Amino acid sequence: MKKYSLDRTSTDSDHYLKHGVVFEKTISLDSYGQYLVELNYDTGFAAYNGPVVYGPVLPILPSELDLASKEISPNAATVQTNSLVFINTIRSKTGKSTLSLDDTLTGLATIKAQDMVDHNYLGHTDSAGQSIVGTAKRNGIRLSGSVGENVAGGNV
Repeated sequence: MKKYSLDRTSTDSDHYLKHGVVFEKTISLDSYGQYLVELNYDTGFAAYNGPVVYGPVLPILPSELDLASKEISPNAATVQTNSLVFINTIRSKTGKSTLSLDDTLTGLATIKAQDMVDHNYLGHTDSAGQSIVGTAKRNGIRLSGSVGENVAGGNV
């Protein structure tokens, strides 16, 4: 595994990439194939995780993620449970410990989701222009440690 650092002049005080800044890194690959690229924050939390194909290679077999059953559910508890099972299945295959739901974070996620519904947007900053930490503070939710969020359309 090779590690590269992001130039700190490219990030704002909230540690997100500055608006309009493009981060490019040339990485020499040893051979043709499909590589998994993961960009992590200093905390180790993944900011991006996805495949990169190098050379005259065309992956024709779907991955486990592609084959996963995806159903739309209007029930938030079902979505939470199914998402957790899905994530923990992947984590167990990579030797990582399982995760569990946290009532405080679930409440914050619900507030964030409702804000996006109420204001018709999909994004990392809330309708008041705040990060998830700002959303938590404004709603009287106390957080400890490093906190981030991922936003996605639909559900599994």
